[in-house]
Amino acid sequence: MAVTISSHPTINPKPAGQYLVYTLSETTTPDRYVVQVYQSDLTTASGSEIAKLYLVPNAAGVSHFDLSRIAEGVIEYPLSKGGEAIHAVQDASLVFNCDENTLRRYEIRAGQYNGTTESLNQDNEAVYLLRGVEQISAGLNPSFSAYYPQSPTNKAWLTDRPQDSVGEVNMTMSVDDEAVAMFLIPDNMGVTTSVGEVQVRGFRAGGAADGVVDIPIAASTTTKENLKAVPIGPAHWAHLGITSSAVTQVSFQLATAGGTARSEKLWVRLDEAPCNHEATQLAWINSRGGWDYLRFDGRAPYTVSTTSKEYRKSVGTFGEATFTIATDVQQYDTYGKVAKEAYTLTEQFFSAEERDLLQYLMRSNVVQMRRGTGVWEPCIVRNNSLRIEPSGSRFYAVSLDVELARDVRC
Repeated sequence: MAVTISSHPTINPKPAGQYLVYTLSETTTPDRYVVQVYQSDLTTASGSEIAKLYLVPNAAGVSHFDLSRIAEGVIEYPLSKGGEAIHAVQDASLVFNCDENTLRRYEIRAGQYNGTTESLNQDNEAVYLLRGVEQISAGLNPSFSAYYPQSPTNKAWLTDRPQDSVGEVNMTMSVDDEAVAMFLIPDNMGVTTSVGEVQVRGFRAGGAADGVVDIPIAASTTTKENLKAVPIGPAHWAHLGITSSAVTQVSFQLATAGGTARSEKLWVRLDEAPCNHEATQLAWINSRGGWDYLRFDGRAPYTVSTTSKEYRKSVGTFGEATFTIATDVQQYDTYGKVAKEAYTLTEQFFSAEERDLLQYLMRSNVVQMRRGTGVWEPCIVRNNSLRIEPSGSRFYAVSLDVELARDVRC
């Protein structure tokens, strides 16, 4: 008889950070079940074998295999395009994918071993995975369908920001802020959406339309090209074609080539009270596999700390007939000295929504920061530094410490 995969996740794209359990069974229990894991960067091919495991059947004669233990270690984060931090990219095609293999196809092949002979690939199932996590409270195989652009009521945007009362996602940003919004085109990966464009619409303060841009997009047989990024920060608006200085808000929506909406709108609105000094943006990989952002308008005190080792050396000199001591020689030398740069970020007026986003920032494995109009730099949020205090009926004062995630050579 043949081994069957009796339970498994659906093929549709989903976060790798969850239980991805495959249950193997056979009417005649084998000595061992054999699991082969194939990885591919194409939707049309199985790819190459990256793991082969032999599983002992349990008392019921079945075995369970969790793919997430392998996939989370090899799927890459969406960090850059052309070697530049993704948030700052202004690609000629307007909507772009990353350099990294951020979305991959996995095929699980099930077989058996009976002491002398392997019978392989008696059953198989495929799945598409990206970075991101699902909580245990969501149970086994939670739905990710809200993030497929299939209807105007689907969120679609890969963000942890909540939807408002009418289902839209809202962000407030400064005129110099950079950011991207990420989304999936899963048409070659088990989900039909017919998405064909990103609709970008500019509006003035009074609500009058001022700028219409439709950016064509299409599904690809290269997996990573189906995880897309569109620049949404006000610093990118002119690049997208929204050039009027009177524009104060821009909406983004996924649609078919004929203009039928396939997602809720994502709104980016200019801050009505811009910062008068150098503000700091924080960006992090969220639980959906995309990027989220917060801006801290308070002044950011800067500190430098150093670590090093010292050794003591002899300051005496032995001559042929005499021993001398130089009075100007340093007896202690330093080696391995490096410095760390750290900042304390503060914001006095976070909304309840922005305060709640902080939980995802603190959980994230990848965080970047940008001071003023500078470049994006990797950083580490010190987990014991977050402080939140009510500062009014609707706002919260927040402070936290971040440290640049690289040494300063001394």
